[in-house]
Amino acid sequence: MFFLIVGIVSYNILMKWIEQWLKNHVQLVLHRLYWFFSIYFMCYFLLKNDWIFELVLISINFVYLIYFLGKKRNLNWQWLIDEEESALLRHFKFINIFMDVPNLKRSFRKRRLLTMILKICIPYSQRSTFVYLYSHLFIRYNDYFYLYFRLTLIGIFVNYSLPASGWIFNLLIVFMTGFQVIPLQHEIKQSVFLYP
Repeated sequence: MFFLIVGIVSYNILMKWIEQWLKNHVQLVLHRLYWFFSIYFMCYFLLKNDWIFELVLISINFVYLIYFLGKKRNLNWQWLIDEEESALLRHFKFINIFMDVPNLKRSFRKRRLLTMILKICIPYSQRSTFVYLYSHLFIRYNDYFYLYFRLTLIGIFVNYSLPASGWIFNLLIVFMTGFQVIPLQHEIKQSVFLYP
């Protein structure tokens, strides 16, 4: 049983490694579908103790791996670098849930519906320049928007679960949300503050 689990983990690593040699998006999608269903059925037959189907599936996957790994190919360095950068970005994003990460590249989304609602609520005028600017920045930055959304959902869940003492946790959630949004004021470049 232990060796089969180690084999499944090794198979996962090799299947990820094979992705660097796939030529187009269709091959990548088919490869990932094959990968998903083969892992699913291997785990299913392993837990069901159906060893005949398990061995047949392992032999089919072994032939598939030999087909890809048996050919002599060069390393796709650009793919390897992109994978390393995306793994590092996922690591930074996980850390960013708990604290501010200065080296994290910010990602944006247009969010047309929210932007349209915001333009109706906050007029574009000289009186409301900074309110307009900061509210658009808050909506378009993925980090702040999703953080606010997550903390709001947690607050709703806590308020629903603990109706008697939920107001204490609501104050805590409001404090946490406000504390996490403080770095938003430093995201705008200082050239905005110059007098025209």
